[in-house]
Amino acid sequence: MTVVVITGAPASGKTSLVSALLRRRLDVSVVPEVFSLLWPDGRRRTGRREQELVYRTHLELLFKAKLRGSVVICDRGTLDGLCYTSEAVFRKMVGGDLGTEYRRYGHVVMLGSIVGIGGDGYRLLRDGRRTESARVARRMEDTLYRYWCHHENFLYVGADADFGLKMEKGMRAVEACIGAAEMINAYDAMGHVTGIQERDDTKRLEHLFMSVHVVIYDRRRMFLMQKRSMAKAKDKGRWDILTGVVRAGEDSLAAAKREIMEELLVPMGDLGDSIRFEGRVRGRENLLDVFSWEIAEGTWIGVDSIEVAEVKFVGYEEILSMFREREDKEIDYRLFLEGVLGRLAR
Repeated sequence: MTVVVITGAPASGKTSLVSALLRRRLDVSVVPEVFSLLWPDGRRRTGRREQELVYRTHLELLFKAKLRGSVVICDRGTLDGLCYTSEAVFRKMVGGDLGTEYRRYGHVVMLGSIVGIGGDGYRLLRDGRRTESARVARRMEDTLYRYWCHHENFLYVGADADFGLKMEKGMRAVEACIGAAEMINAYDAMGHVTGIQERDDTKRLEHLFMSVHVVIYDRRRMFLMQKRSMAKAKDKGRWDILTGVVRAGEDSLAAAKREIMEELLVPMGDLGDSIRFEGRVRGRENLLDVFSWEIAEGTWIGVDSIEVAEVKFVGYEEILSMFREREDKEIDYRLFLEGVLGRLAR
């Protein structure tokens, strides 16, 4: 059983990181932030009775989460209550021993808040639910660090003006805590699954793997391009169509749908049966399954900032020119994709 606390002051990105983890890993159980559950208006209650209610509710949710899975992610931990009450009152509430609270969790990942790097970032991020001033947010960050840093497995991820880079660092920190290696299918030349292997973008894998590429377009015959986040280790900042890798246990259609949901935040219900298989290309190291998806009018498109910096729609000539200039793409793939784009543009 692995229990990880993700903590941080307001505007640290902890809830965004928890949401991203849920999109990436189906085997994670989450203990949500109790304050938001009990008081959705966002106004903090600092009385002892309210703090005791938060404490008991968190422990109850933590107990239930442990029954659901082997990896539990907590959006805040019990020691976060020290932001809202004195240490003396908190010790009386928990029975006097802070050591017990540390031992509830195997790892602690604290995200630095944008309030710590100055400028107008925090002010611009404040919304109707964020009631803490910049001064209060700084004090909370100091308090959280002062107490959580004594945990034996404490990791601090500093604030960064590039939110995507900050989230990628946070994701790596959590994955290091839970020992998460992404496992993908291994294939033979005929496309049959022969086993699983660990994904490693830094070296050539022993067996073939499978990629999915999705050509996304609308009724105007404009094509969606996405710019990879600068936080990515490979091809950072490069424009491309949506791509991904088939994970262990998936088929390529399931992987294509997952990538659309993860990177563009499109709900599963908006996909339906509208994704079309265009064909397969054999590469030097992988098999490439190409799909197309025509976006229905009114479909909302977002971006997961860990994966994608921005998106745009371009015409047929622009996307075709981009692929013709990509020397890193194998010739068979480029020719196949040109055929797909030409058919869809008509």
